[in-house]
Amino acid sequence: MKIRRRLLSLRYRIALTVFVLETIMVLLVLWQTLSFSHRQVEQQIDASEQAIMELFGSLGRVALFNVEFNELQGYIDKTRRDPKVLAILLANDRGQVVASDDTAMIGQTLPAPDNSPARHWRVMPLDNLGTLAIQFSREALIAATAAARNRGVAIAVSGMLVILGIGLLIGYWLTRRLVTLTQAARHFEQGKPDIHTDFSGDDEISELGRTFEHMRNTIERHIQEQEARSRELARYTEELESYSYSLVHDLRTPVRAITSFSQLLGEEAHAELDTEQRSMLARIAAAGRHMAQTIDDMSDLGRVARQPIQCDRIDLSELAAGKLRRLRNGSPARQAIVDIQPDIHVWGDRKLLGMALDQLIGNAWKFTCKREQAHIRITARQGREGTVYSIADNGVGLRMEYAEKIFEPFQRLHTDECYQGSGIGLVIASRIIRRHGGRLWVEAEEGEGAIFHFTLADPPVAPGAGQ
Repeated sequence: MKIRRRLLSLRYRIALTVFVLETIMVLLVLWQTLSFSHRQVEQQIDASEQAIMELFGSLGRVALFNVEFNELQGYIDKTRRDPKVLAILLANDRGQVVASDDTAMIGQTLPAPDNSPARHWRVMPLDNLGTLAIQFSREALIAATAAARNRGVAIAVSGMLVILGIGLLIGYWLTRRLVTLTQAARHFEQGKPDIHTDFSGDDEISELGRTFEHMRNTIERHIQEQEARSRELARYTEELESYSYSLVHDLRTPVRAITSFSQLLGEEAHAELDTEQRSMLARIAAAGRHMAQTIDDMSDLGRVARQPIQCDRIDLSELAAGKLRRLRNGSPARQAIVDIQPDIHVWGDRKLLGMALDQLIGNAWKFTCKREQAHIRITARQGREGTVYSIADNGVGLRMEYAEKIFEPFQRLHTDECYQGSGIGLVIASRIIRRHGGRLWVEAEEGEGAIFHFTLADPPVAPGAGQ
């Protein structure tokens, strides 16, 4: 992968472009040179063959006219030493061979020319006296062409290697500052700003380097400012958490005292109080209990944000069944049908998900309090976002235009005494689920119940799984 990335770099692309263009030019020049060399050698050989034909044509005419072939045969025997000449035949006007380099052919009929790539015949009529046929070898032409081709290929290969080296040098020269700029960006990404790119010059790369330096300095300054703000925010958060903890702790005692003394006063002075006074004491005690619940929920909300997550495989069905058993024990007179899908397993923090289920199941239990027979159903199914877990009830429901408000702190849509709460429970559930990489939403209809859906992040894949 590293080699492939290097080969695809701009430096090698420039070198490859130069190499391809110059290679095309070299091949065109080589083709032209070989063609010219071939034609030149062919013309030289043709001129040489034509000269031999003219010479033996003149000698043949004299020999045929005088019917004397001894002198001509002497010339033929001398010419046999020339590697270009393979055979010489002189025939009279009747087509009979009268002189030849092969004495066995004398007296025979002049054969038809038989040409091949390596040899060919040239035939010359000698007026009305006869015919001259000489077979020439093309080995010289073939050898000269091959030599020229080999020489041209060697030159081309050497030239291409030189061009490749030049292309690499050009690519290096053109991209050396871009490479430095890339390395500086990579080091800056890794938090090591040790390469500077403040190039001198007025070209585009120098301008890009100066722009990068300015951008890097700006980012470094912003990072330093952000780190300072983060430290300050962490200090403020720590102070706020300490203040919140102290406030919650300090409020619990007086609130519980108000609730306890109100109940005690109502019990001990019950006979001496009229109906309105007893109602006032009951409302004071109820307000105290509501305040205590709100304080506990606020404490839970803060704990949800701070508590580290320790994930494990959890049987959500078993966890939900335990929550519902405790609710049944607290309200034994309630008539409720509970349907929990078995073997719903999830990956998460058992304590935090237990708190989320407390809120969601408690919400379903609370808002079905006026049904003669409550029906609560807990299921899991596969959806577009993965596994979707649902808690459905047949309670009072709600209007969907207010659906988002129930996930905001202290937002309560129902004021009936049966539905009293702090308005924080669903906020706690939503934040726990978000911390587990999922989301919580609701589908409901007023008077027809509600279904709370939520997702969770997928469990980590064990090494080697699926192999």
